Amino acid sequence: MEQFTDDTYILIEDYLNNTLSSDETAKVEQRIKEDTSFREEVDWMRDFMETMKDKKKAEVLEAFNKVHTQATIQKETETKRLKQFIGALILLTLIFSILYYMGLIGSSRSNINSTPTPSEANKVLPTSPVAINPPAVLPSTWQDFIVFKKGMQLLGGAGDKALEQGLILYDDNKMEEALPYLETYLAGLSPDDDDYKIRIEAGKIHLIYSKNYTKAKELFNLVIESDATSKYKLAAKFYLAISQLASGNKELAKKISQELILQNKEPWKSKSSQLLEFINR
Repeated sequence: MEQFTDDTYILIEDYLNNTLSSDETAKVEQRIKEDTSFREEVDWMRDFMETMKDKKKAEVLEAFNKVHTQATIQKETETKRLKQFIGALILLTLIFSILYYMGLIGSSRSNINSTPTPSEANKVLPTSPVAINPPAVLPSTWQDFIVFKKGMQLLGGAGDKALEQGLILYDDNKMEEALPYLETYLAGLSPDDDDYKIRIEAGKIHLIYSKNYTKAKELFNLVIESDATSKYKLAAKFYLAISQLASGNKELAKKISQELILQNKEPWKSKSSQLLEFINR
């Protein structure tokens, strides 16, 4: 039987979680068609994840019931605001359409009733400028570079109550409430059984919500210095650069960004290029 590396299992997990790019997804699906062993491994991983999801649903049902009332109230409020926004948008669109139509009528009448002079008829009109696609808009603050990964699947941490409760709060955007649960879960892990994904997310929460830049750097450095795959190390290094920028160390943030660009690994090369441009502007 073919032996698969950790990177292969991470690739399968990301494929099943729909977090790959379209090109990466196409490559995985092509390999599934051509490689029987790989296809069996994907099927096994899918069954395992479904089993874990079912288990999680049964164990956290009580927790969901507790937050159900609050979530319902929040949803009703958001729905009301959305309806108000849509109504205002429709009204503005209608007003704009009426004004635009009236402008077109005035322009048509002017063209019908006026006859161009010979000098106007022979005048060479300037050519229209060529349309150019605008460059990518840089984020306005360093906080805009931070993206939280919602809907994470439980694998190694399935059954851990602190992690499950933490992820419920995390997916509900209650980051500061989720952080103690995630840190409790991380503190209970052995050195050989680390969860780099959760460690990076906890670092991002410290960076954005707690403003504890020292703790954020500590968590990102733990991942960088660990036996994690390059996927997690590159992510941790990018967020370490942002941590340095947030704490006022622009030169070190630039140095880390330049190192990531030279490593030529997407999406971190593009993200680091944007971050470097943001620092230098």
